[in-house]
Amino acid sequence: MLHIEVIPELYHKNLWKYKAEGNVNVVLVFIGKNERFFGTVLRLRKTIISNQDTSIDNETFEDQHLSVSYASSVIGPLLGDEYISKSILLKVPQTFLKELSKAILPMRPENRIYKDIDFNQHYGILTYDHTIFASDTNPTLSIELKPKWAFLPSSPFINSEKFHSCRFCMHKYFKKKVSNYCPLDLFSLDEVRLKRAIKELLSNPNNNLKMFIQGMQIHIGQDDWPTQLYEFFNFDQSSTDHKTQHQIVDQKNLLVMLLLCTILEEQILFKRLKQLQKTLDELDIEGIYKLFLEQRSNLHDPTIEEWQLIVKEYEQRIKSPSVPHLSMDGAQMRQRIYEFLMSTTLKDCSIIFTFQKSRFSDETKVADDTSLFFKEKVKFIPFSSDKIYFKYKVNVIDLDPKSVTKIPYYYDLDAMIVNNYMKCDDITKKKCIE
Repeated sequence: MLHIEVIPELYHKNLWKYKAEGNVNVVLVFIGKNERFFGTVLRLRKTIISNQDTSIDNETFEDQHLSVSYASSVIGPLLGDEYISKSILLKVPQTFLKELSKAILPMRPENRIYKDIDFNQHYGILTYDHTIFASDTNPTLSIELKPKWAFLPSSPFINSEKFHSCRFCMHKYFKKKVSNYCPLDLFSLDEVRLKRAIKELLSNPNNNLKMFIQGMQIHIGQDDWPTQLYEFFNFDQSSTDHKTQHQIVDQKNLLVMLLLCTILEEQILFKRLKQLQKTLDELDIEGIYKLFLEQRSNLHDPTIEEWQLIVKEYEQRIKSPSVPHLSMDGAQMRQRIYEFLMSTTLKDCSIIFTFQKSRFSDETKVADDTSLFFKEKVKFIPFSSDKIYFKYKVNVIDLDPKSVTKIPYYYDLDAMIVNNYMKCDDITKKKCIE
């Protein structure tokens, strides 16, 4: 059951500080003195500034209910409830939203200010700040990974180029971004390939890796960022002006090894994510688009209850032989379309690992990190030959549902990416190995 709150003591701009934002939402962190809310963030929807003056109130309670409930009630049972954080729907007055908008404007990146907080929304999402431990103020390091597509497609409907290069690597040619990161290396769980993927992400993080220290984002590649890891890894705390290049390299290596150990420790999550992406998207957008054109008049965005039935149907489908593509009836076609949308959510999700050094020596212990609103599982992992341990937690975020109306957009984008890739020199094309 979705938890809804009206909390007047939170409706003051000075209680919130700008933390981060993406294309759809802006995130604020609570900085007030009320311990009840320590370790929480408020996620607010954005809109293009020109839309603020509209008198059309197109947000309903059901819209926000779907956004919050989809992760826990639909994706959670598939991916694992332990990876999905609890959230609260917080009613937000318009005057509060306008005050926040003015207060955070100086902190926002220039490339994001064409959108603003949507003043017409009635609810924000109050959830846990995954970049800190609410019960401890020791140095904290948090890494947010957006791993992207985990597999090579095998659909009979696809362009043959897709058999050889993963979607992410093809997309790089379209974006003209220089990066050697391949998601298939990350999801291989092979130590050599995994280490290569992590190093590539640190060299060219783009939007696929973010780092936070003490809850604040560190921009990798700027301002000699490795020196900011000294406190966390407990190096000499003297002035960083005298740190040697060798020590800076050591910081990067420690970070790579910490991520490597933790991903291998949590490999069941990565295996599930890959399996779900692949089996939910067996037909690829090229096959799905054909079904979409045939069923367009019978499609709608499902309710939570309908999504749950779709999950049950999917679980039954993968246990039994699949119906041949050409023999599917209308209901089966719609099922595959909705499954594709679930896969799209999982292809765009993020995984957050949050670490603190610990003296605890039993790696099997699981503890709770608790505020009055939220409780999360904390695990322990050994690190290095010096019997150093880290406590950590892992959460999967960015699990919003995708609308069926976006399928034509996905199809057109895919076509542009593949066509652009086909024009590239065969020598420079990236061949991926699953």
